[in-house]
Amino acid sequence: MGVHVTKSQTDKPAASQPAPAQWQSTSAGLSMRADATDAGRLVRLADVALWLIESEGLPRIPAVQRLADELEAARPAPALFMAQSGQYAKPIEGDAARFGYHTIDSWAVDRLAQERLAAMNRDPWRYNLRNGGIIPARLSDAVMAEIRAAVAAGARPAVTLVDELTYTLIEPGVPALLRLLRRSWAGSQMWWIRRTDAQAFTDRQLPGLAVAVRVADAARIWGWGRAVELVPAAAPVFPLKDWPALAAYRLANPGTAWALGNQIEIGRAEFTRRGGNDPGRKRATLDAMARDVGMSRGQPLERALWGEHRKRKPAPSMAGLPAKRHTLAG
Repeated sequence: MGVHVTKSQTDKPAASQPAPAQWQSTSAGLSMRADATDAGRLVRLADVALWLIESEGLPRIPAVQRLADELEAARPAPALFMAQSGQYAKPIEGDAARFGYHTIDSWAVDRLAQERLAAMNRDPWRYNLRNGGIIPARLSDAVMAEIRAAVAAGARPAVTLVDELTYTLIEPGVPALLRLLRRSWAGSQMWWIRRTDAQAFTDRQLPGLAVAVRVADAARIWGWGRAVELVPAAAPVFPLKDWPALAAYRLANPGTAWALGNQIEIGRAEFTRRGGNDPGRKRATLDAMARDVGMSRGQPLERALWGEHRKRKPAPSMAGLPAKRHTLAG
């Protein structure tokens, strides 16, 4: 049966909350707050994974495995939030707590909806779908609400669960999240492999990109922020003044998204100032700038500033050119 997702004991401010080390008010373009209080500060699980990589020296997949293992062992389990852009985060509950997987109840709702659509096709007169009526591709919200209520009261579809499906069903909340972390974050998708750690954990393709927990829970479960220099939460960060300010920010906050603030604009301007638009100086300029921000080479910096590939110049149009004359040998 479905399990109601309850809030953790850490939803209430603890007597002595750990210092919000390196906490940022936004991450990957998302607000890191559940409310306006200190206890409402959040950190994305993706940022915890990055912190494990950087502070413990772990490769990406072992870092994700540790993230999942310690989350699974945590008692009490942390409250989970879905961070939003420009708004307080929402508690993850209801269908969102399944993270795309089926529970026994969601499976029952899905199958009963399929049975209703099949019945409409078999006997449209019963559902008043003749005389111009159209059999819908999906059921209305009212009908779906009726089906969900029936499932909550114990209704089940006519089909029987096979063993394989029983194995794949999951409980909502942390168990479903653990499956997502272990299957998607520790997987081998091509887009994931080809990105740096910082890019992978801020990429919009990442399932669970916006999943966050309270700072207090991150410190309790993973030791997040331990031995890291504090960044005052109230200190304004953006806009940055110039390239030295950007370099200092990147060195103090490795792994944060380049899209935040005016970093890309400053980086591109510095590239131009150093003569990087000269093809003969491009690579050396990028390599030198990369060293300023703690990168080992210029290629990741180029991707951060211009994307995977810089726009290529279009091929010259043949329109307007004189047609080539052909003569016959006589």
